[in-house]
Amino acid sequence: MGEEEWAETWNLFDRPPRKQVLPKDTVKHCIRGIGRLYEEADLDALLSGSGETVTKEEYLEALRKPYSEPEHTVTSAARAYDGKESGQLPEQLLLKVFSETNPKPSERELEQMMYGLEFCMPF
Repeated sequence: MGEEEWAETWNLFDRPPRKQVLPKDTVKHCIRGIGRLYEEADLDALLSGSGETVTKEEYLEALRKPYSEPEHTVTSAARAYDGKESGQLPEQLLLKVFSETNPKPSERELEQMMYGLEFCMPF
C-alpha cells in the first residue's frame, strides 16, 4: 500500500469541505485501517509531534517511517483487547475472543484453550 491509498483512507474521514486536519484518535483509526498493527503506545509515539489534531501531511509523514509488522503472539493479541491497559483480561472476554476465531472452535477445543488459565489472566 502506498501514499495514494493512504491519502484515500484519509479522505474517507476528512469529508468535504476538506480541512486537511483530523482529531488524533481518528488518525489512529486511519492508520489501523490500512493494516498497521501498532499498539496504542506506539501510535502515540508515532504521532508525538502532533497535538490533539493531525494534519494530512503529518499523517503521511508518519506512514513513511519504516514499519515492520509485529510478530503475532498471544500476548500482543491480548494487549489489543486490554482497553484499560490493566495487563489482565477477564474470562468472559477471553471466551468471546477465542470463540470468534475462524474456524470457530468446538466447545471441547474452547475448554482445552482455557484449561489452566487463571482469571483475570495477567500477561
